[in-house]
Amino acid sequence: MPAKITVASVATYQKKLKFYLHFLVRNSNIMDHYYVKDITLKQLPPVFLPKYAPCLFVENGRMPSKKRAEKPKSCIIYINMCGIYFFRPSKGNKSHKNIKYKLDHFISIFLISEIRHKPDYRRTIMCENKEFYLECEHADQAVSYIVSTRHTIVGNVKDLKLFGFKRPPNIVDVKPPGVSYHGAQFLAFSAKFNGGNIGNVDTHLVSALNSYDPVHNDTLLLDSTMIAPSQYKSLIHPLMNIKGLVGFRFKNWAPYYVCRFVHFILKATSRIKHFIFEDYQTLNPKQLRFEKIHPDAPVTFVFNNCQFQENISCSLFQEISKLRGDIQRFSLIKCNLTTNSWDALFAALKTKPFSTLEIFEINGLNSNNFYDNHVIDSIREMFVHCRFVMR
Repeated sequence: MPAKITVASVATYQKKLKFYLHFLVRNSNIMDHYYVKDITLKQLPPVFLPKYAPCLFVENGRMPSKKRAEKPKSCIIYINMCGIYFFRPSKGNKSHKNIKYKLDHFISIFLISEIRHKPDYRRTIMCENKEFYLECEHADQAVSYIVSTRHTIVGNVKDLKLFGFKRPPNIVDVKPPGVSYHGAQFLAFSAKFNGGNIGNVDTHLVSALNSYDPVHNDTLLLDSTMIAPSQYKSLIHPLMNIKGLVGFRFKNWAPYYVCRFVHFILKATSRIKHFIFEDYQTLNPKQLRFEKIHPDAPVTFVFNNCQFQENISCSLFQEISKLRGDIQRFSLIKCNLTTNSWDALFAALKTKPFSTLEIFEINGLNSNNFYDNHVIDSIREMFVHCRFVMR
């Protein structure tokens, strides 16, 4: 007796068929630019984050020898949205079945200025006035992914000059779902400043950048679950390109790194001017080096639930007072202060950066060591210098 066909079974079949067809299409698009075996990919060193920067093109090919007079060397050419990787077999391989590879050369997508079409399968790449080349059977397809990546990461392919090509390369979308423009830039800059290696990039930080939407929130949260990059430029450069970002909320993020990060942010742009520090117990205020910074716009500092030791608080107030610019708001919320750190704070308030202060806030102060007259006298002296304070 034939099976009974119901509306539910037809719907289930259609759903499965749709998924299967989608799987086939997706994998056919992936595999048509993979020209090596899966086992070869597994033998490459772990310098990638495939979830966020998947492989776009990989093929056996040839690259220049270190000595120009020597013949080209065989290699594996690997392209993702960070740039071009050239892998060579490691020394000491005893078996052809278990070959291990090392990263021999990397070209950042930001540094490619020119690509020339040469006879056969060679494509010459100009990078910082230096010439390199790749050779592989599907060289034009490789160039297509290079140009597409440049378009996705940099946003302007006019700076990339192409010579000798009969037709312009196809530009395709190389950014995977769930990866934002600034998330992709962070990975590309991380590769640039780390010789192509993004295997150690903190995925929590990548996820934070991918999910950040400056349209709905002009302040980016960086918390203690995120590991700061070893090269600060890899994070600062993409942040400079986020339109609408005006501030940071640091929630115990990288206590021994964050002051250095603030220094370079203020040095790089005047658009980002709000800094909120939460839940810190220590900092390295000397890294601020504010005497070397002259921001064009007033700056805001908020310290919330920060329990510093006296020497840290005194050093922090002293370093902030060296800023060669204006401070608009300064807040201390649920922070602890001793008599000495209180005096250091109000000594800083008499310096030039605080002369334009509009908002001064002390709320939930953790201290019982102050006399009423001490507090009143300090505030009275502050108003003499900070004439624009409204509250």
